[in-house]
Amino acid sequence: MATQILKDKSGIKIGEIRDNGNIQTIHDKSGIKLGEYRITQNTTHDKSGIKVGSGNLLTTFLVVLKM
Repeated sequence: MATQILKDKSGIKIGEIRDNGNIQTIHDKSGIKLGEYRITQNTTHDKSGIKVGSGNLLTTFLVVLKM
């Protein structure tokens, strides 16, 4: 499983994306799962499994949290 650390412009960690083959999950800086991208279906789902859109929209979960 590969992990990509996401940082803001100041270099502070704001989250991470964990790649587990056919599914990528995004977690906030505390490790709480925010959503997942299902590669084979090309769909993004929230932490409850509800489809929120097509394509990889994982980083939008972090943008919504900062507003």
